[in-house]
Amino acid sequence: MEAIFGLAEDPFVASTDTGWTNPTVDPTPLTEAHVFSIPFYSAVQKTGSATTVQQVAPGDDFAVMLATHDGTGVYGYDLVESATAPDGTSAWRNWASVNLASRAEISANLPRAVQSTVAITDRVQEAGFVAGGLAWLGPFNSSGEMVYIEDVDYQTWQITLRRGVLDTVPRPWPGGTKLWALRPDMLGLLNDERSGSVTLRGLTKTGNGRLPVDDASGVSGSLDGRLHRPYRPANLRAFGELWPSGSTYPSYPVNVTWDHRDRLTEVGTPFAWSASGSSPESGVDYEVRVEGVDENDNVLGTIETVTTTGTSHAVEETAIPSNLAGSPFIRVTVTARRDGLDSWTSPSVRFRGPFRAPTNGFAIYKDPTAPTDFNVIMLPSE
Repeated sequence: MEAIFGLAEDPFVASTDTGWTNPTVDPTPLTEAHVFSIPFYSAVQKTGSATTVQQVAPGDDFAVMLATHDGTGVYGYDLVESATAPDGTSAWRNWASVNLASRAEISANLPRAVQSTVAITDRVQEAGFVAGGLAWLGPFNSSGEMVYIEDVDYQTWQITLRRGVLDTVPRPWPGGTKLWALRPDMLGLLNDERSGSVTLRGLTKTGNGRLPVDDASGVSGSLDGRLHRPYRPANLRAFGELWPSGSTYPSYPVNVTWDHRDRLTEVGTPFAWSASGSSPESGVDYEVRVEGVDENDNVLGTIETVTTTGTSHAVEETAIPSNLAGSPFIRVTVTARRDGLDSWTSPSVRFRGPFRAPTNGFAIYKDPTAPTDFNVIMLPSE
């Protein structure tokens, strides 16, 4: 037999590596997490019912967890809490599956303002920074500030913020302060009325499974009845100015004004700090505390404390006692109060105390020869 085609033998070459890398990773603990009382506004967004939120027992709150992970391949976490089963044994209760939160840092200092635009850097899980959403600046307590995202430039990551919304006030923040998006799907809600301290765990999830509960750290937070507290007044001004210059000596009496806010009706787009025209929540009045303070805001003494249902108070020069007459600044703090509950935060405005001409001045004229008679006039300077 003879092969008539004369074909060459087939070559066999060893295949090369495809270069494909498995994107799945093992779950690792959350990078950062916080537990705190959910604001009334966010609770309504999360539950979809203002009525449900209003029916929470007085003194109780809904706890919420906000957490993120700096790595890739982690797509969320399960919110769990240690609970006692009917048979008396301890078990882990799974409350919710939650998306990782967006976190960033502001690139520059932010002074107090009605609106601010700033670049955000060091972004993690950045999808939550969208116009029309809420965000949080600073610590997760009453010293922090809630903001409303008005606009985001995704080319430069410049973000425009409506400052001090809902139950918070505008505050100054240094560059590097963390900014967290408060998108509802990123809030892990403990949908059970609580008070006091709460400890939760977040079990991260990847394509390789879920983090074992023993590998996750407990995250604790204290609830403070925030859900029931009336909103603070807003648009606080002295002689028409939001934040008066420290070099201006106003004429007395100084008229301090503010505007009402109502947590039960402010469930749409949050009002700007300087907005007017809101009605007060039923049963709310205001405590107005007037104090003498030094340049560092240390209290030198209380001048007066009054209660009103109105939106203004006049600080009379005659109300300032003699021991505080030389106070460099007067600070007025206005707190909303309803059913014995104070607003979660209270805005303040500070202005110069009355100018007091110096007394018992002493002057010496030296070289070359002291005149027999001369006058010295002392003037205030900025």
